[in-house]
Amino acid sequence: MHSLKRKPPPTKDSEVRCNSFSRDTDEKPKIAISNTELAPRENVLHVRLSAKEQEIQDLLLQIQELKASQIVHSGSINSTFLDPAVNALIQSLREELNKAKSAQEETQNELNAWKFTPDSNTGKRLMAKCRLLYQENEELGKMISSGRLAKLEGELALQKNFSEEMKKSQSELDEFLLELDEDVEGMQSTIYFLQQQLRQTREQLYAAQKETEVLKNPEKIIKQEVAEADRTEDIALLFTPEKVNFSRKCDRLLKIAMKSLEDAKRAYYPPKLSLYGAHFKMAFMVKRSQCYHELGVDIHDVDQ
Repeated sequence: MHSLKRKPPPTKDSEVRCNSFSRDTDEKPKIAISNTELAPRENVLHVRLSAKEQEIQDLLLQIQELKASQIVHSGSINSTFLDPAVNALIQSLREELNKAKSAQEETQNELNAWKFTPDSNTGKRLMAKCRLLYQENEELGKMISSGRLAKLEGELALQKNFSEEMKKSQSELDEFLLELDEDVEGMQSTIYFLQQQLRQTREQLYAAQKETEVLKNPEKIIKQEVAEADRTEDIALLFTPEKVNFSRKCDRLLKIAMKSLEDAKRAYYPPKLSLYGAHFKMAFMVKRSQCYHELGVDIHDVDQ
């Protein structure tokens, strides 16, 4: 009997190879089909790419032309402003444009105001702005009120200080006036007393002047009496005690008059007049001694 040989079992590598071969044989027709389908699409894409490149070239040319057109030469600028009418027209157009823009903004604001509702965005913005303005007004009112109050308080304090100073100055002035009244009263009494003294001194001076006028020339009086005695031959009567007493009395009165005269001159006249009084006194004493010498009477006995 012949023994049958068994085939070895297939390995993993052989299985993978078989699978890959089978897949390759299956994908080849698929790839061929896909290549035939993609060829027209590729052609379309090439056409589109060429069109895009052409558009890019055209756009680049337009950009270059625009750049060239935007380059303005100085000569062209000067030529554009040669006509003042064109410039005036442009300015008027600009002004009209600005006016139109401002009118358009105003109308737009009015339109927004007409469309105002609490739920709209414009209404919310306006309400927020109104709240902000209200808060600012409250703060400004507080600042103004506090500033006015502080100003009034400062002015009140200044007025109080001024009134206190005025009261103090008034009290000082009243005290000064009282003292001045007292001084005036004292001065008035002093003036009255001095006036009385002046009156008395003047009276004494007037009386002394009269007595000095009477007794100014005793020599002449004695000579007259001697002449009368010679005529009557009664010379002995000239030296009677009554005559001597009379002469002594005259001397005393003359001394009193000279003393009062000196006091008055010292009080109411400058030293020059007092010097004049001293010369007058000296001349009087010389005359007096001469008179008593002629009468034969010792002057020391008369002074005693």
